[in-house]
Formats: sequence, structure tokens, C-alpha cells
Amino acid sequence: MKKILLFAILTMVFSVSFAQDEFGQRSLDERKASIKERAEILKLEVNAIDKKLMKMAKKEAKRIAKQGWEPARGTLPLEAQLYKLYEKEFTMNGSWPKYIIGRDQATGSSIGAAKLQAEAQARVDIARQIGVEIAGLIENSKQNREISDVDATSITSTMSETQEKFNHSLKRTENAVQMFRKLADGNYQFSMTVTYDGGVAKDDLLKLFEEKSADMKAKLEKLLEAQ
Repeated sequence: MKKILLFAILTMVFSVSFAQDEFGQRSLDERKASIKERAEILKLEVNAIDKKLMKMAKKEAKRIAKQGWEPARGTLPLEAQLYKLYEKEFTMNGSWPKYIIGRDQATGSSIGAAKLQAEAQARVDIARQIGVEIAGLIENSKQNREISDVDATSITSTMSETQEKFNHSLKRTENAVQMFRKLADGNYQFSMTVTYDGGVAKDDLLKLFEEKSADMKAKLEKLLEAQ
């Protein structure tokens, strides 16, 4: 499938990802909104993107710094971390994301303890995000009459059944944005955003569907190829 490098110049798109007061999991509505906005952006032709992208990263870094967030030790400044994340977040292979983004936060008595917990939770969030990506493909396919209600239901059901297995099969993730802040009670809050190779995620998912049955794998392959 043709590889499309997609950058967003709409502030509201980035705000779906980061403009929460708390940098934890996104709600289902926020995830759906993000995918819908991304679909709209696919229709755009964008020029002189690097300059605009950096400007957005700079603005967002200033905003979250005012909330007390600091880059974790040994990481890039927040502006640079955000810029690199945006590059990955809006890079697509056809209708499938090149990178799956997981994000979450945790609180602990030390930065290290909070980081470990946030990273573990962000990895689990990868599976949730994949579920939303698949749901989006199903919705589009139903609108285009490319999938039956029966197949849509069976894929959705299998996705739910295999989520825990997917979490256990998850391979190496990359830490994209790492930041922390000290709370008034003396504890530390750590926010972690991780990325997972979209191609690997797709292969992992197909293997899990194949474990269910060859028919289920074929249904998922048809859904992925129809987009």
C-alpha cells in the first residue's frame, strides 16, 4: 500500500491527543474523534509542514510546561519530543497507522516508580487503540457495504476476546514522550507515550485471529485489504 506521510496543521487535531489537563488514557470518544480528524486530514495537501509542525510543538510544550510538566531526565526537551511524536502519529500506510500510539500516566512516591507504572499502562493502551482502529475500519466498510453485519460482529467479538493475549504478545515499544511533575502532596506524576510498529501490530493481530480460526483470519485480512 502506498505510504503516506501525513502531518496535521489543524490545532484541534493535536489537541485531541494532548490538550487534556491530565495526560492519561484518552476516552473512547476522544479516540474516535482523533481517527475521524485524521481521515479528514488525509484529504489535505500540505506544504511547508516542518515549519508549522515545529511551531505547534513549541506552543504545546509551553502550554504543558505551565501545568508543571518537565521532560524526564535524559530525554529531549518537550518541544522536540512532541515534534517527533507528531511525525509518527500522522504517518500512515494506506488507512492503517504506521505507528500505534499508547499513552497513560501514573503517580508514585518517586519518579522511577511512577515511570515504570506509566510505561506498563501505556503498553496496555496500545491494544485499546488498535481496537478503536479496527472499529473505525469496520464502520467505514459497513458504510461502503464492503462487510456484512455478521462479519463485523464476529471481528468485533474476536477483538475483544484477544485483547489480553495481544497485550502479552506485545514486542518492543519506543518511548516517545516522557515527562513528569511533582504534586502538592509530594508524590510524582509521570506521563508516558509509547509507539508500536503498526506493521508488527497488524501481524500480531492476524496471528491471534488465526489461532481462533482460519476463517476469522481471512475476515480480518479482507477488512484490512478493503481500505
